Amino acid sequence: DGEGETTIIDDDGWFTNGSADDFTIPGCVLLTPSSYNRAASAWRTSQLDLTQSFDKTFRFYHGNRVGNGGEGIVFALQNDDITALGASAGWLGYLDIQPSIGVKTDTHATVGDFISMVENGSLSSIASVLGFAFENGREELLRVIWNAEMKDLDVHWEGEEVLVYTKD
Repeated sequence: DGEGETTIIDDDGWFTNGSADDFTIPGCVLLTPSSYNRAASAWRTSQLDLTQSFDKTFRFYHGNRVGNGGEGIVFALQNDDITALGASAGWLGYLDIQPSIGVKTDTHATVGDFISMVENGSLSSIASVLGFAFENGREELLRVIWNAEMKDLDVHWEGEEVLVYTKD
């Protein structure tokens, strides 16, 4: 597994688990170092109120090791515990975290890199969009917008809307 790094733009408080840390690179959460079979998670120390809308933007860095890097990253909303951590490698630290909804950036798929919606700790995609190249050595923006009234989770990658998921 390669390195996965997320820069927190809104500077909220984060609780890290597994191989994650928020002190190696100032202003960043380093999810997994450049080594094999690591799992990590970073959760906000204060819960988001899903009866209220929110708009959050994160900078993602998936590295530059095409075909030899990590598996991907899941941005998830969960109501389990801030110590929640799933299995390593292809499970992206997300396996069995329930209840939850997540946005998965997959870098290790045979069909190419893609973004998908996942639910309840399963990496089976609810909806997917193909055609990305995440391990390009650049920081890229993931924007997640929750519309509480419409119950829509709206996902943007690099300024473009890529998925809208509605769930009550």
